[in-house]
Amino acid sequence: PNPGQGNLQPTPTKTMAELASTDYAGKLGSDTAPLIMIEYSDFQCPYCRRYDVATHGAIVDKYVKAGKLQILYKDFPLSFHPMATPYANAARCAGEQEKFWEMHDKIFDEQQKIDPSGGTVTTVTADNIKQWAQDLGLDTAKFNTCFDASKYQSSINATFAEGTANGVSGTPSFILGKRDAKGQLIVGAQPTATFEAAIDSLLN
Repeated sequence: PNPGQGNLQPTPTKTMAELASTDYAGKLGSDTAPLIMIEYSDFQCPYCRRYDVATHGAIVDKYVKAGKLQILYKDFPLSFHPMATPYANAARCAGEQEKFWEMHDKIFDEQQKIDPSGGTVTTVTADNIKQWAQDLGLDTAKFNTCFDASKYQSSINATFAEGTANGVSGTPSFILGKRDAKGQLIVGAQPTATFEAAIDSLLN
């Protein structure tokens, strides 16, 4: 399920701008940033959590805040992670109240608290997620209605299909490139330095 490194990856079929124009769950950074990185991720995937804990913040601080990179988060829930789709719905429902990234961070943080060793967490329930929404100060009635209806199921299915069509098979996977060009696929929770090297080479 998590492809090993070094195997040849199919090249994404669309330009970064085309991929950025379709449905996404969350966005960070300027629409005029020269580079775009699309993250296809699964909220229950321990490797996605590792990337979020170890690397995401560093990339945001160094490149997104400097106006050099825009990040789009797209859902890619793997079939063997039963909570991945409920989490994805929860984050999008929080996004209706301008708190996608807060819920994104909360989902990973709470799993990390349950299993600091980095394994797959299977003990979280829908009630836990509703409590997190309350913790974040969301309008819980609105959130619960959205969440219970799995309101974003078709959007989540669409980004999964898009990722598959562009060579994504495991999570996390990233497509990084210049806005007007096709991107390169980076697979797995690579070290921060791997992302920095790829970004720097595109900026130079």
